[in-house]
Amino acid sequence: VRTGRIRGVTGTSLAGAVAHNIGQVIMACAVLRSPLLLTTYLPILAGIGAAVGCLTGIVTERVLKALRIKVEDGLREYYKAFGTAGATSSRMIIGEALIAPTGRAAVDVDLTSVMSVTVPTFRGEGIEVGINYGMAFTPPELDSALEALSVLSKDMLKLAELEKTAQLLSVEIERTRRRVNALEFILMPRYLEQIKRISMKLDEDERGNTARLMKVKEMMVESQRAEKRADMFGADDSDGSDYDLYEVPDTGETV
Repeated sequence: VRTGRIRGVTGTSLAGAVAHNIGQVIMACAVLRSPLLLTTYLPILAGIGAAVGCLTGIVTERVLKALRIKVEDGLREYYKAFGTAGATSSRMIIGEALIAPTGRAAVDVDLTSVMSVTVPTFRGEGIEVGINYGMAFTPPELDSALEALSVLSKDMLKLAELEKTAQLLSVEIERTRRRVNALEFILMPRYLEQIKRISMKLDEDERGNTARLMKVKEMMVESQRAEKRADMFGADDSDGSDYDLYEVPDTGETV
């Protein structure tokens, strides 16, 4: 499996695990409004995801490799036997023997979801090759080739299912990686800048409201002081005391 920069089943598994963790951390940063999660949790989660994804990919790749080797060996034996049959017999005899096959191939194709990716599943008994020709003039290698193909058909279906699943997952992971890059380098900086601008605006409004409240309070206190002074001086003028002018004999000043 090779798609873009992702190569092999191990690369697909590794990229999927890391991209999944990066997407989770970025969404957590957007919801919690805490960019520090990118520097605290992301390295830990990305490391764990990379290790688990790499291990899963290695195991899966070994299983696929073993199945692929088995299928290739079986096909090699089939082509060898069929080639030997064609070499030891004429093409007309081989064509007459296989002109009316009695075998059947019943394969049911279903769709299932793996990590939100629709992948096919092949179910069937494989290819059943029937021998309906006389064995007097046909070589025995032809019988061996048909039997090998009948036995190998189940493994071929299983290998085709796994290879197609890995290919579809690789394409989806590559698409997800591009989305994560766009979210990390385009959308997230834009959202963080907007959050910063809104926070600064709210802080500025809060400081303005605080200054206005302090000014109003100062005006109220000043008004209360003025009222107290007015009440105090009004009481002094209305208590009946006479402040008459009198002469100071020594200096001649008028008080």
